[in-house]
Amino acid sequence: MNHLVVAANNNEDTGWTENIKDWNIEIFTHYRPAGRETDTYLGWIINNYSGDWDEVAFLQGDPFFHDQNVLWHLSDPRFRYYGPIESCDPRGMPRIEWAMLDEWCKVLGLKPQSFYLFVAGAQYRLTKEQVTARPIDLYHALYWLTKIPADQKAWPGTGCPSNPSAYTLERLWPVIWNITLP
Repeated sequence: MNHLVVAANNNEDTGWTENIKDWNIEIFTHYRPAGRETDTYLGWIINNYSGDWDEVAFLQGDPFFHDQNVLWHLSDPRFRYYGPIESCDPRGMPRIEWAMLDEWCKVLGLKPQSFYLFVAGAQYRLTKEQVTARPIDLYHALYWLTKIPADQKAWPGTGCPSNPSAYTLERLWPVIWNITLP
């Protein structure tokens, strides 16, 4: 089985990857905060969608902030996500109030939820079947939605960060990848 770890690196020390056994490791460096790790995850999916892989673990450059035991969790295939489970309503509340998750679901052809469970930090272990259950065109569209310039406010005066798509996708990954969280 061909395993990969894709670490989205925003100038973090990735020496911890040397402690990972039985995984092929790819580290993608990005310095633009606009798309956050979402840029890396989507870019990897687009470039490897039809490739020879069975499973991928998407991790941040410093995965320990969200999961102090991530190295141990990676060694056990029963662990499918790495971080605390959070929940929000369709607007993103209680943490944010501008996510418009139901609207994103409608546009992307996903089923809107009454509330959304997600993993803080968006760190997941996925099978190829989970990723390719969605067409590659969806990943292309999502990738371009993360390309709002870093200096451009999406909705001035709302408290929304410069690129809301990364935060919105963090909440939608379980819906996109059909992940059931407890």
